[in-house]
Amino acid sequence: PFWLKPSAHLKQHPSFPIVWRRTAMAQFVVAWGATEWALAALGVAATSGVILAHSTTGGRLANLLGQAAEQVCPQGGPQHSPPGDDEKFPCPAWLWNGARVRGINWAILGDPGTGKSTLNNTLRGLRARDEGAAQVGVTETTAAPTPYALPDSGAFASIPNRDSYRFWDIPGAGTPDQPADTYVSEMGLRHFDAVILVIGQRFTEVALTLLVHLRRFRVPVLLVRNKVDQDIDNQMQDHGWTRDQTLTLLRADLASRACIDVGEVFLIAAGRVLGPGNSEPLILDFLRLEEALVHCTLRGRCAGPFYWENRELENRPAHRHLCPIRQDWAMVLLRQSDHCGRFSRAEVIEVQRNENAALYKEFLQMRTDLTGTYQDGVRSLQPAIDAEFLINGQVNEVFLWHGTGSTAMETILRRGFDERVASVSGNLYGSGLYFASQSCKSLQYASRGTERCLILCRVLLGNVFYATGPIDAVIRRPPCVQGCPHETPCPHERHDSVVANSGVQHTLGAQVHREFVVHNRRQVYPEFLIKIRMQ
Repeated sequence: PFWLKPSAHLKQHPSFPIVWRRTAMAQFVVAWGATEWALAALGVAATSGVILAHSTTGGRLANLLGQAAEQVCPQGGPQHSPPGDDEKFPCPAWLWNGARVRGINWAILGDPGTGKSTLNNTLRGLRARDEGAAQVGVTETTAAPTPYALPDSGAFASIPNRDSYRFWDIPGAGTPDQPADTYVSEMGLRHFDAVILVIGQRFTEVALTLLVHLRRFRVPVLLVRNKVDQDIDNQMQDHGWTRDQTLTLLRADLASRACIDVGEVFLIAAGRVLGPGNSEPLILDFLRLEEALVHCTLRGRCAGPFYWENRELENRPAHRHLCPIRQDWAMVLLRQSDHCGRFSRAEVIEVQRNENAALYKEFLQMRTDLTGTYQDGVRSLQPAIDAEFLINGQVNEVFLWHGTGSTAMETILRRGFDERVASVSGNLYGSGLYFASQSCKSLQYASRGTERCLILCRVLLGNVFYATGPIDAVIRRPPCVQGCPHETPCPHERHDSVVANSGVQHTLGAQVHREFVVHNRRQVYPEFLIKIRMQ
């Protein structure tokens, strides 16, 4: 599943901590090299006694949720959930909050005594004695579905819509009070964004039944074996096994019994995450669990920007409508980015916001890919772009202008840009999609006449190549990061965009306006159409 794949940034590093060997039967973890570099890349302090960065406040999960906040739509339910009034699988009344909005809901369930409540607390950066913590004990302490909100302090305090996120402590299945045959329906599990299924020392038939049912309904399930530290100690005392031998056996055994890949198994010791003594592989699995939880939530809750009228991206047609903000907003941006004074006597006559669900989902996926590739962020634009036009500095996501004719404009708003039809002649910096940070430059390419159109686009620049001279107009991809000649095939990674700053010398003289070039349509989302009357 996509949410269990390691990020490209870690995967390409020579010290990648997990080595996978594929056999005809299954995948097995054959080596763990939890290096200090790998731990640091995952937000783990490798020093003794400090296990998780910001461990007392759940900083890792808070950071992931903060990055994903704009993309998550808390209204309604996830994509895999049935209608709330479904006859066989209705949405339980207790799953709705006071505002009649479901919010983001994660279920933690499993056999009694497997440490579900402890895991709930650990994910939220809490200990059992902290305020707001779930009750823990040696017996079944969860009698009814109980919601637990994110803490209102520490790293979680700044997350937008923090009250919309809730972990649910769900009573264990297979008991007299909670029979397995009606468990999925009565607990409303199909309406949760993800289910964390916690396993004890035995993988029971009840757990297998739940796993099969949930996967049949496409509910993301994260299979967790908790209290693994006890298994490690027991095997070492009884058989003299090493930690790695025990983990390899447990992972392969649980994967075989659950009919899944070993990469879909999480081996953790939730009770020891917030203190010293936890082993490195268990920490890595806990961090993988947090990342998987956020990724599968994103997949089911992909949403448009917070100011869109309809943020839902699934099961809706693309459409455009008038922007609800005043038109003088666009005039301010046009004049602020005007290098030549062209808009001093112009008038904005109409502003439309393009709420195109299909295009924006492709753009979000590209942003997610770049975020995974550049986990430590990319180098900021030089010189810096105006703060009003900077959206996300980690991947250099910015607002840029594009000018075009009325016919092409309609196609762009409906189907997006298409680098395949970009001109291969007359371009100074290769064949691609051209944008400008100065509105007067884009105006040169808009339709002629008194009424003209500009498109304000979201553009993902990523790792930028700064042009020092012209690039052959037939080149259709950004330059190599190792500096190989543009026209020479090479195996190296490539930059994500080309930027020509003012002053760069080319065949026609010196560059006057700043230009930006990308070569992948998924890096661009045409969001605002601005119609102008020139006087």
